[in-house]
This record gives sequence, structure tokens and C-alpha cells, in this order.
Amino acid sequence: WWALPKTAPAGQGIGLTEQEILGRAQEVVALVDAEDFDALRSMSTEPMQNALDATSLEAARASFSDDWGAFEAFGNAYAFEARQLWVTQEVVEMVAIYENITVTYDIVFESDMRLSSFYIK
Repeated sequence: WWALPKTAPAGQGIGLTEQEILGRAQEVVALVDAEDFDALRSMSTEPMQNALDATSLEAARASFSDDWGAFEAFGNAYAFEARQLWVTQEVVEMVAIYENITVTYDIVFESDMRLSSFYIK
């Protein structure tokens, strides 16, 4: 039982609100759109810092479409806290609407709100 993952409302274990968690995720998407890898690396865990580069981002974007167009708005988003063993993470799934495509971002933060994973689907 103690090894099974448990969920809670976003930010509950680290003293933040769900809106603060979602705001941090929106900041990540804005930095990705701006291709500001220095800022992304500064807010990321060490393994994530090594994975963030323009080549990887362009390959990920191209797998969906060659032309996303400009960012227009955020759509639905939700966040929750996941705890397993001794690790707490804040998990966000957020829809982003661009001129030519709509994508969903899965963004995970460690308990210190450092970016630990980032997926586009």
C-alpha cells in the first residue's frame, strides 16, 4: 500500500494553490514558444536541463505539424499532486491553441517547482 501512487489537490503538499501551479505551467509553455532555453534550463531539474534543446523541440513540433502558427490561447487545464514513495510531484495537463493546431502539454514539477518533465501530445 505505501508504494502505490496517491493523488491530492494541486499544491496541497507544498503550500501552493492550483492557480499558482497552472501559472507556472503557462510560463513553461511561453518559454518553449519563445525558444528561451536558458530560462527553461534555469527552472529545470538537472536531467531535464540536459534534454532541453532546439533540435529536440523542433523534432517534437514537426511530428505534429510543420506550421503551428502563433499562439492564441490556453484551453482547458487541470492539475493534481501525485505522491509515490517519498516523491511528490505537481502534474499539469494543459491545452494550448495555436493558429493552425491545438496541442496538449503534460508538464511535471518536482516539489520545489523545478520542471522535471515536459511532453507534447
